[in-house]
Amino acid sequence: MEKCNHMVFFNKRLAHLTIILVSLSFLSACEKPEIRGYFFSQNKEKQQPYIYCGVRNDPGSHSIAIPLPCALPGTVVITSDPPMFSAEQYSLNQKCELVVAIEEKIWDFTVETPIRPIIREAYENFLIGLENAGLQPEAIHMVKAGIAAAMPMTFDEVLYYHYGFDPANSYMDLLPGMRLRIDYQIYQTVYSSGSDGDKLSGFVGNGTSYSEVVSYRHGKFSGRNLIGLEPFLIRIENPKIVGSVEKGGGGVIDLHQPGYQKPYYRLFYPNRIPRSDSFGSVGTAQNVTLIAADTLTALGKATEKYLLNQTIEPETDVAVFYFRGRAAVIPEIAVLVNGHPVYAPVGTTVRQLLDRYILTTRPEADKGIERLRYSRNHGHITRFGQKEYDFPSFPQVFFMDRDPTDHIVFPRYWNGSDSFDVSVTKGDRLDFE
Repeated sequence: MEKCNHMVFFNKRLAHLTIILVSLSFLSACEKPEIRGYFFSQNKEKQQPYIYCGVRNDPGSHSIAIPLPCALPGTVVITSDPPMFSAEQYSLNQKCELVVAIEEKIWDFTVETPIRPIIREAYENFLIGLENAGLQPEAIHMVKAGIAAAMPMTFDEVLYYHYGFDPANSYMDLLPGMRLRIDYQIYQTVYSSGSDGDKLSGFVGNGTSYSEVVSYRHGKFSGRNLIGLEPFLIRIENPKIVGSVEKGGGGVIDLHQPGYQKPYYRLFYPNRIPRSDSFGSVGTAQNVTLIAADTLTALGKATEKYLLNQTIEPETDVAVFYFRGRAAVIPEIAVLVNGHPVYAPVGTTVRQLLDRYILTTRPEADKGIERLRYSRNHGHITRFGQKEYDFPSFPQVFFMDRDPTDHIVFPRYWNGSDSFDVSVTKGDRLDFE
């Protein structure tokens, strides 16, 4: 049997949802010539570093198929424009399956932008096509999670395809399992006869609150699967908010009024925020804003309107909410560190998470790094080309390798990044001694 120097680690199932799962450990030798898991690309000049799911060191030109439960009404074939994503639902021998296919073009990483625009355009067009064919929001979230688990992607694309995170335009989607950390401010007036008296008044810190993002059914017995904040407030039928929130909201309780029960929520940061010594601002243009929508199509149109000048008005299928008083809103995700839940802001990298506990500036020189075990959840079958791999719930990611002299090495890239600069995602596990 062919031997190899790689890291292998398995964990029990963390969740049955379709989310990426990877694991990190070291093993001096392994007997299987093909190892299934997540790998990092090798350093190539002017090629975006990326992470991919498959067999050992086997990136390249092949298509990917993601089998999912049936979700469309009837037998339907959907193809994106440009044609990079497609979905076909069929029944065979009492088995119904929705197969999402990703074309081999997604292996082209020779672009300047870390979020590849052609792939993104096809992806967004594909989701709209699924919606127009009758796919419900909860099934669309399932398709998005499957693509995020299986598609090779740049480090920035990890955040985009998991959370719709667009750093250039400062927005991202809210998904169940997140929580929002809301750092409030309040305007303080200071009366002073001194020359600097007018400079003492302004916004100051005023505490932090946390709100859970959850999914729920709207209706007593059935209904659409929606996204909301705070399970308790969702369940109670009273009190009702009197009037509208056109002048902004003081907290998440202002979201619990008619019109905000939607399946899609997107968080926006404005281009400009008033200075702390100003009087603040009214409206969406200079405050953190939430836009909720009934459909992906409506959410896309609302996003285009907002990005023009950071202003948008509510419509029948779109609700708008902004936080008053220079509040900062930070989405967080749960990860496990030595079995204990820890919340990390969306965008936290593996290195940033590890830096809370150990030094990772030169991991190849740190013997303690060998005792790390890092894992995520995958949990479904993925087909690569004509092959089919039944991935375990915790396929490993190979952050490092060993050179012929048995020294630990890991990819460093021409743009200054390395494999520890990839972002963590919800459900990741970090274990160390």
